[in-house]
Amino acid sequence: MAEQRLKQSKRLSIITDGLIFILALILVFLIINIFNLNFNIFSNNEYEQLALISSEESVTKNIEQENTYYIRRIKDTYGINVSYGQDTKNYVNKVNANVELNELITNNNLKLLLQSLEKYPIDLFSKINESDYSINIILVDSFNNNNVALASRNNINEYKIYISNNSNFERAFHHEMYHVLEYYMNSIDSNINNAWNLFNPDGFYYNSNIDDLDKDYVYYTNADLDNSYFVSKYSKVSDKEDRAEIFAQVMIMEKKASYLKEGQNIYYKTIYILNNIHKLITNSEIYIDKVVNY
Repeated sequence: MAEQRLKQSKRLSIITDGLIFILALILVFLIINIFNLNFNIFSNNEYEQLALISSEESVTKNIEQENTYYIRRIKDTYGINVSYGQDTKNYVNKVNANVELNELITNNNLKLLLQSLEKYPIDLFSKINESDYSINIILVDSFNNNNVALASRNNINEYKIYISNNSNFERAFHHEMYHVLEYYMNSIDSNINNAWNLFNPDGFYYNSNIDDLDKDYVYYTNADLDNSYFVSKYSKVSDKEDRAEIFAQVMIMEKKASYLKEGQNIYYKTIYILNNIHKLITNSEIYIDKVVNY
């Protein structure tokens, strides 16, 4: 009897040891799989993050390269120097503006700039460049005042156009570009605009105080067409701004406005501007010619 109980005890012990061993194997298997799962999750996340960073860097690098291409194209085609970023900091600070560092924004504005430049004949820029004048365009993020763009000229015949990132980028460019053209034309003939005030209403005087400007004589609807002499209130600041505003407005015009029909006051101002450009810079057609003659 004792011997039988001993055999049963050994049998149970073997079974128990076997079960423990099997459970131990199962536990080890589960631990290994859990470890592998965690490792894979970590590795996948890590790879995804690395891929994301790599993708962003690649996109930025491609845009930078594209921007470099556009700048080189503008230089080769029009002889114009375009710059942005940290290299422009000293210039930008002088005009109370902020440096443009965003490559995507710059990319969009460079494309707009190229489209705008295509509205001018190539020989217009050739004439200016051959006369030892240089045109430089500096793209800025924003101005710390009410400006959206401005143009300047120094004593070594450098023209600088500063344009901020704004919704009226093309119009702002054409406005400042006209100032550059007029700087150049005045260097050839300082009397070109002596007759300008003849196109304004009797008794009218320009007012440099923007806060005092009113809507009188400004075109808004065809109802007051015969009494329209200016395309905006800002046109009434000075004769220079008046011409630049007309030039800019017509340069972005897709359809000929009523005030550009023969007999209207703004029409005669526009023709006056065009005649000066054709007399002193180029005989080639400019975009305004197409609009006026449409």
